[in-house]
Amino acid sequence: MGGKTSQSTSQVQIPPEVLARYNSVNATAEQTAATPFKQYSTDPNAFVAPVNAQQNAGIAGTNAAANQAQPYFGAATAYTAAGGQAVDPNQLGGQQINQFLSPFLGDVYGATLAGENQQNAQQASGLQGTAIGAGAFGGDRSGVA
Repeated sequence: MGGKTSQSTSQVQIPPEVLARYNSVNATAEQTAATPFKQYSTDPNAFVAPVNAQQNAGIAGTNAAANQAQPYFGAATAYTAAGGQAVDPNQLGGQQINQFLSPFLGDVYGATLAGENQQNAQQASGLQGTAIGAGAFGGDRSGVA
């Protein structure tokens, strides 16, 4: 078998304007790197604006209002503790619980529960009819169903 071989060479030349810009950038970087660090200031007030009169008034107002709610927190704690002791857990019943529930919630829940109970009764009746039709009524499995 025969074959041909070929050889090619390529040469890359940087355009003179690109090379000039590259050399300029490197010279600037070297000059900047050689410049020693000059600290701006050692005074912290040189970096942040001082607090003005309006800001001082706002800070004072916030500090004055910080504990205004404290008496109410104490009263709420006392009411909570008193409410927790007023109900004997052994005598807690529906009447005591209902005084804290919304009447709307009770009406809606009562109607929903009544509908579910009716559906359960219908399904139980259907299940019993199916068991009778299959000849399984009266055995020990009828109580389970």
